[in-house]
Order: sequence, then C-alpha cells, then structure tokens
Amino acid sequence: MAFTISLTTHFTVTASSGVAGVDSYTITGGSTSTADTISLATEKIYDQRFVIANNTLQLLWNDDNNVSDFDFLWIEADKAVEIQLLCSENGVIGTGSDGDLENGFVIKLTPGIPFVLSNDDSRNRGDVLDTLNAANYATEMDNWYDTWVADTIDRIQCFNSSGESAEVRIFVGT
Repeated sequence: MAFTISLTTHFTVTASSGVAGVDSYTITGGSTSTADTISLATEKIYDQRFVIANNTLQLLWNDDNNVSDFDFLWIEADKAVEIQLLCSENGVIGTGSDGDLENGFVIKLTPGIPFVLSNDDSRNRGDVLDTLNAANYATEMDNWYDTWVADTIDRIQCFNSSGESAEVRIFVGT
C-alpha cells in the first residue's frame, strides 16, 4: 500500500487588452476539480512547523532525517522568508569532475503561497572539468544539461529577515 498526495492547482489572470475598444481577456491554467496525484511508496512523512525569529537561519530538513529523500515537498510561510536548497552538501572545489562541488540556490517565498516540488531530483554542477576560470565556468553553466551530474537535494534551510517572527511549515513525503 502507498500513501497518495492529491494536489489541486489552478490560476486565473484577467488582463486588460490595452487597446481601446477591445475587451479584457482571461488566462487560466490547472484545474480546481481534477487533482494531480503523487504516490509515496515508502509511506514516510516529515511534517514540521517552526517559528523562526527575525534574522535567524533555521534548518528545515536534510538527508540525515528519517525521511532522507522526497517525492513531495511543501513549504509555506506567513512572512516573506528565503529558503536555500543545497546539493552535494560538504562538497569542495578542486576534487575533480566527480560531482562533488556544493551547490545551492535561494528562493524568496511569498507569504501564504506554498513552494512545492514533486521530487528531490536535481543536477549538481560538479566541479569545473577544466581549469577553474571564467570561460570554463560560463561554458559549464550554459551546458548544464550535458555537464552537470544527476543528484538530489541534500538540505533545505530558511532565513527570516521579515522584521517579525515567521511561522514556517515543511511537509516532506516519500
């Protein structure tokens, strides 16, 4: 038996045509009646809520957790906070092309709008295959689909600089 996540997403935009005498129009996507489903075959979940003080960094999840990977991720906050997703934790520059360079990126969350991923798959830059210089770095950045190593997200942190304490929820399932 497996747990099943049902996720319903929908958006609507009403836009002005910007042309005199031409009506506005509506753009929609997703569905309010049909859910997308994600199967959690191992039936493991991690559901935590944090109150994060202003100017504080909080570890939300990492792969040392009892749920060490995920097929579904939901993060939601009541304040504008930033989350960092990290691959190849503790990797270092100069270890060759074995996918060992630590990589991260940061996303600012809008209060009340969830950040959702349907798996933890990612690509890790690895290490610059040739001499570490601007040209080689840029080439690998542009050719990420060919040069980066398949990997997974290892750690998620949250930084609150909203000026107030933030309530943050993370739900992970696999």
